[in-house]
Amino acid sequence: MDKILFVTLGGALGATFRYLLSTYLVNYFSNNHFISFITPIFIINGLGCFIAGIIFSLINEENLKLFLLVGILGGFTTFSSFGLEFLQIAKEKNLILAFVYVVLTNIFAIISVYIGYQCMQFTNT
Repeated sequence: MDKILFVTLGGALGATFRYLLSTYLVNYFSNNHFISFITPIFIINGLGCFIAGIIFSLINEENLKLFLLVGILGGFTTFSSFGLEFLQIAKEKNLILAFVYVVLTNIFAIISVYIGYQCMQFTNT
């Protein structure tokens, strides 16, 4: 039960951080619609992955890792989990599998969003 509490509290903090940073960046780049749309996602994903790499290399205590990696960074950006999974596969000296994972995950995600959207369009007609 403690583990669920660590993840839940961290997730709430991470989602709040993401919302605040995203809102700030949209306002900061509000003079350019394209940049204001792309920049928050790009910065948040990059920042989350960078921090995940640091935490993954420095912290060994399980509950703290759950709180920081799964909780805070999971709420901030799931892209950090994606980056960590790539790193773990690559560290096992399986670079081909790591790159296949990246390509397939991205293709699957995009197709899944499209199918979900189309399903709702179909049911709304």
